[in-house]
Amino acid sequence: MTESDNEDVESNRHQCQIAGHQHNNDRPSFMKKLTEHSFTTKMLTVPNHFVRTHSLDNYTNACVYVGRLKFKAKLDIMYDGRKDGDQSHVVLITDWWKVSKKTGVAGGKELRFELNVVQSVDGPSVEFHVC
Repeated sequence: MTESDNEDVESNRHQCQIAGHQHNNDRPSFMKKLTEHSFTTKMLTVPNHFVRTHSLDNYTNACVYVGRLKFKAKLDIMYDGRKDGDQSHVVLITDWWKVSKKTGVAGGKELRFELNVVQSVDGPSVEFHVC
């Protein structure tokens, strides 16, 4: 079983803590913990296999939904300064401290990020439904 397969299995086994939230298991998802680093830098690294599989490096606009609350976010490519033009990883940027405070989602908790690609007047963007 690959790392990718393992994360998909884990995300399907996730027990949602948000009242009334229903997972859409037809949508791709990944699991990630909010860490002190996420709070400090406002960045959460998206797993590389997920970025490649779903071409997330083609998007810049994003929204994070936790329950009925919506938080604007950005997707940004980080580059390895040691190698010219070498894409290192993609980060989801938002004020994770604010997200945690407004939703009660605690740091260190394993969260499920469910992907939904949407079309808007600003162009294509992604939504992450988090629980």
